[in-house]
Amino acid sequence: MGKHQVNHLIKDGYKVFVWNRTKAKADEAVAAGATWCDSAADLARACNYIIMMVGGPKDVEQMAFCPMTGLFSGL
Repeated sequence: MGKHQVNHLIKDGYKVFVWNRTKAKADEAVAAGATWCDSAADLARACNYIIMMVGGPKDVEQMAFCPMTGLFSGL
């Protein structure tokens, strides 16, 4: 689901930054023009808005609250 949204945003001319726990899953978005970030924290520093596509509550916790690399550590 996230891959399709990223592709639409890029196609519509938006600057898109991506990060994924499995880098290879973002390769298609990067090839389409997205900018890769090395961590969720780096992504948070680069963006004004963040869209998160994850499987469940534990994934949200990991991506948002990890002290060194999570989204909130980059805000």
